[in-house]
Amino acid sequence: MIFKKNSSSIDDLMSHFKACDKHFLQKIEEKYDINKYIKKIYSKAVLYECWHEKFLIGLIAIYEDKNLMSAFITNVSVINSFQKKEIATNLLSNAIEELQKHNYKTINLEVDKNNTKALNLYKKLGFSLDHINPRTDTFFYTKHL
Repeated sequence: MIFKKNSSSIDDLMSHFKACDKHFLQKIEEKYDINKYIKKIYSKAVLYECWHEKFLIGLIAIYEDKNLMSAFITNVSVINSFQKKEIATNLLSNAIEELQKHNYKTINLEVDKNNTKALNLYKKLGFSLDHINPRTDTFFYTKHL
């Protein structure tokens, strides 16, 4: 496995999301127009990637606000057959370390309240519950750097 940053193409992202989507609690295609979402993260997010051979197997997409020195994680995904190999932990740790080096103050994210694997990961890495969205029953987590 090789960890990279911002090296994936739009086609790589599409293949990755199609492989992951069937295992998400809420499908990406139910929440977003997947083509628009991929183009948006490709052009506006910082992408932390894990590759196996020529395949994008793990991805974290982060929007950075340099004015507020705050970041928002919009996606954490690992292809199902590569889960339980600490890929998401390594990708998140790399992202946190880099954001700290650039003096960011906070990292925020939204997570489904039923996604216990993700909730446990975020808690393990020092994120704490900020608030609950009562309309969607999602949790907003924050990590202060």
